[in-house]
Amino acid sequence: MKNLLSLLLLAVPFIGNAQELKLNDREYFERQGVNVLVFSNNFNGGFNDEKNSGIEIIHHGVRTVQGGAVRLSNTPEQWDLVPKTVSRKVDCEKNSIEVSMRYDEYDFDSRVVVTAKGKAVEISVWLDKPVPEKLAGEAGFNIEFLPSQYWLKTYIVDGRLGRLPRYATSQTVTRPNSEKPRQFKGFKTYDDRGTNRFVDPLPIETGHQLTLATDQPERMISISSDSELKLYDGRMLAQNGWFVLRSVLPKEKTGKVLSWTVEPYAIPGWIREPNIGFSQVGYIPDQPKVAVIELDKNDTPQATASLMRIKPDGTSEQAFSGAINSWGPYYKYNYVKFDFSSVRQPGIYYIQNR
Repeated sequence: MKNLLSLLLLAVPFIGNAQELKLNDREYFERQGVNVLVFSNNFNGGFNDEKNSGIEIIHHGVRTVQGGAVRLSNTPEQWDLVPKTVSRKVDCEKNSIEVSMRYDEYDFDSRVVVTAKGKAVEISVWLDKPVPEKLAGEAGFNIEFLPSQYWLKTYIVDGRLGRLPRYATSQTVTRPNSEKPRQFKGFKTYDDRGTNRFVDPLPIETGHQLTLATDQPERMISISSDSELKLYDGRMLAQNGWFVLRSVLPKEKTGKVLSWTVEPYAIPGWIREPNIGFSQVGYIPDQPKVAVIELDKNDTPQATASLMRIKPDGTSEQAFSGAINSWGPYYKYNYVKFDFSSVRQPGIYYIQNR
């Protein structure tokens, strides 16, 4: 028996008046269409280029930004070192999250403080001791952007217009291996082919004010800083590399040494489309058949849904109609169920709201 299930739900948007980023009870920043996570997921120290860690942004339902942390390379690779999370403090009164990080290999400690300010967050880096001499000019704050969501999108840097490339494109230089920060357990992600030098990408652009995806509101994001912002193509070194935005930490400075203002654009009244979970292999006629529907928490589910059977001539007919039952919220979504267990006739079906 083959079953094809899809869902058409009419969303009734709830447009609230809370348009500023606020800390919620799940300990991340939120406004409709934007979530900013601050070390809700840590670097685990295994594959050090995992793409679900550090500071992350879920932008209109898609996690487009990750890896926000103090890093030691322009475009970190698989075995480049990641900082150990020492502590994470959530301050609801100040609307901020502070994370302490440490590189044991270099006796290097830093703190990243993320504070909601209106529709943006300020990301600041604090040092109690200057950057170690060995890392001077190498340690910096990075965030990474998912290439598939940004390639061929336009950007503006200090008034200059550009377009992010679909394929890896940027200039590079070679540097002596002695200048490359050590990698995890002495591993090497590169082959110097006997040259005793490694390849280091150069930035695509540099400036102090950057807006990405000016031509796509769902992905548009602006970043500004008094420190120099450098935009890199991380795919120059790794197939799973992302676009990287980076500012190098200043030498011989302590206190608040770096500050970025990051504002992801939010489409007013945005509602995420429903996702439906069902058996991908179909159903035995007598088994329970329940579709699980994942909804934006601002969405309003319909009261009923219908199971439509596709007839041999390509037309469809209603095979069943029943109530949509609430399951409840889980993390950032709301869940409902549609039970159509009473349908036992083999065929091809889809689900439609009524």
